[in-house]
Amino acid sequence: MKKTLLALTTALTLPATAVLADGPAFQLYAGAQAGGTFSHTKVDTNSRNGANHVNISGHSGDSFATAGIFAGCRCFFGNWFTGFEVEGNWDGMSIKQDQLQSALNDPWKLELKRTHQLIPSATIGWKANDKTLLYAKFGAGISRFEFSEGINSQTNRTKIQNVVHFVPALGCEYELHKYAGLRLEVSGEVAGRYIKTQSITPSGTTAQFSKAHYRSVSVKFGVLVKV
Repeated sequence: MKKTLLALTTALTLPATAVLADGPAFQLYAGAQAGGTFSHTKVDTNSRNGANHVNISGHSGDSFATAGIFAGCRCFFGNWFTGFEVEGNWDGMSIKQDQLQSALNDPWKLELKRTHQLIPSATIGWKANDKTLLYAKFGAGISRFEFSEGINSQTNRTKIQNVVHFVPALGCEYELHKYAGLRLEVSGEVAGRYIKTQSITPSGTTAQFSKAHYRSVSVKFGVLVKV
């Protein structure tokens, strides 16, 4: 009787153990990254001085360094995984346009400088082998810009609204140790709204209305620790 009960218990336990072993596995991770960003910017400006109006459009390409930190979680289903990640970046992005039209006696110098960026993303990926992960991220890049204007050698500064872009990314991660790894990631900023500014001289005689739009591609190298 005891042998029968033991055999029955073993038969019932084995399938449950197998299901548990094949169930999802969770992983937490955090790290730091640095690299470069290449951007293309378009600026449209309307300057007004009394009855005189001038519209100016400009394009520029820029490159600058970027660095940041990230943290996230993953849920593995066999070799596939999905998860969520939050990334914070600081870089040297600066959108500039100098004096626009001397005929209007326009003294303006416009600069929009990004102070920081936060990117929450959904992730999906595949474990190619014991050491390598391939992944894609789909995020919303929330950037904060500082607006500065130069008026006759004086500078006024004010915060403007957050600017949101769609930020897709592709990356590869290599495991150096069970709890540490390296990663390479390429991301882009697309489909964002215009950054709009409006400035008027104290006398009210000259006004400037500007809007800027940018797209960018970033390449970043990172290190991470896993739990």
